[in-house]
Amino acid sequence: MRSFLTTQISSLKNDLLENKSRYAKGLALGISGGALFAFLNIPLAWMLGAMAVTATTTLNGISIACPPWLRTIMIAVLGVMLGSAFTPELIPQIVTWWPSALALAGVVTLVTAINYLYYRYVAKFDPVTAYFSSTPGGLTEMALTGEAYGADMRIISLVHATRIMVVVSVIPLYFRFILDVSVPATAGSQSAISSIPLPEVAILTACGLIGIFLGRKLKLPAAAFLGPMLLSIIVHGTGISAFAPPRALI
Repeated sequence: MRSFLTTQISSLKNDLLENKSRYAKGLALGISGGALFAFLNIPLAWMLGAMAVTATTTLNGISIACPPWLRTIMIAVLGVMLGSAFTPELIPQIVTWWPSALALAGVVTLVTAINYLYYRYVAKFDPVTAYFSSTPGGLTEMALTGEAYGADMRIISLVHATRIMVVVSVIPLYFRFILDVSVPATAGSQSAISSIPLPEVAILTACGLIGIFLGRKLKLPAAAFLGPMLLSIIVHGTGISAFAPPRALI
């Protein structure tokens, strides 16, 4: 574990020195976009605002970036948050969800097959690129895995980035303005920072850091997400902790 942390810290320092200008511009633009959308009371303001401003910037040829280590930390936070939903009271109910799980698996399989046929025979992608462009999953994970199997990483990235932008842009606005369902401008969580005792902070932090380490050691797909999530499920499902990551961090 110590060797892992030492290697990661050294890599982070080198990366920061090489890309500090692009990172600074990217974070400044993202924060500005999020603040603007929050001021306008737009749903999911900090996600949609940052995404809109940075996408517009990159389409105009300005080179910006987000530090990979910061992205990894945020992915781990989300993993811990989702894992915190598995309380001792919830776990016995999971066995009753199998009809929904089967239906979801069927829908995902059908949609993936339809997407594959379109990308393969209409868009004329090669078979591997068409498959990884069709398969639901994280943008980075699908692009990197596809590239490892010989697919065109640029096409996969564009397809999944477009999908994500459309989904997170349209659905909250649809719920807010068409269905008149209240969608908060910022994501919520169970806990405020001031309400979490220090021992619980240590437990949640350990779920994130150790989860990333174990996820990579076990070669899990999307290790920075699944590792912390699985560890958080264990910690919260056994009643060791009843707290979620604070709202401000989410």
